[in-house]
Amino acid sequence: MDPIVPVPLQAGVRRSLPTDRDAAAAPLPAVGKDTGMVWATSPSPEADDRYLLRDLIWCRLCDAAMKPALLSTRIRFYGCTNPTCPRPLIEADLVETLARQAFLYRFAAPATESTTSDRRPVLEHVLERMMVGADLGELRYQWRDASAQ
Repeated sequence: MDPIVPVPLQAGVRRSLPTDRDAAAAPLPAVGKDTGMVWATSPSPEADDRYLLRDLIWCRLCDAAMKPALLSTRIRFYGCTNPTCPRPLIEADLVETLARQAFLYRFAAPATESTTSDRRPVLEHVLERMMVGADLGELRYQWRDASAQ
């Protein structure tokens, strides 16, 4: 069974309108009325390898790792592991696209194409850490030194 991790839900997280598929999903139990927390699963790499930035994305506000979070909406997110962090959840698709664009801009030829399964090992090879500030406008990339590899 996947570990259950409380992930803060905060204003500023865009959510799609509920669908019939969402209505069929069981609601997540609240930790407490005043905490604004819900239970979310943090899928293990073996169970769900769709998280391109697993172990590579960090919160600049707390200097803490951000972990994958899969909410009842089935939309993938990354969330800071510090429960007091003010950083809202980040949609995984959006931040992964930004990381891939930064990689292509820095390292790849314009015609370079890769499959989804190829992207993670390539990113792990060149990207040491991606740090997210208060919003996605404050992204910082820490690239590995190519001469040391």
